[in-house]
Amino acid sequence: MELNIVQQKAQMMDNNPVNALRDILKEHIDMLRPEGEQNMRSQEWTLYNILTLRFIESKKARETARRLYLGEATLYRKQNVAIATVADSILEAEREALAHQMQPSV
Repeated sequence: MELNIVQQKAQMMDNNPVNALRDILKEHIDMLRPEGEQNMRSQEWTLYNILTLRFIESKKARETARRLYLGEATLYRKQNVAIATVADSILEAEREALAHQMQPSV
């Protein structure tokens, strides 16, 4: 909530940092979406599908695993990778925002 990118987005969203954070999370999940039609069996779609099913659609782990043809242990391992990937993307966006702020105005 204290990230600069959240604060900046909140200013554009009626000063609501919760909605701003949700929007940023959705944007960064969408950045993982491969090209083409969604495929529940394809390896390249796995991280995106896990994040979408678990956190956007609020599906339970068992249902998500079943829909993605994964065992639950595998789902949790891949889910951790997916979460770390989104976190890294958000941190990179934060670093870029901070670097942009530190540049002198002309």
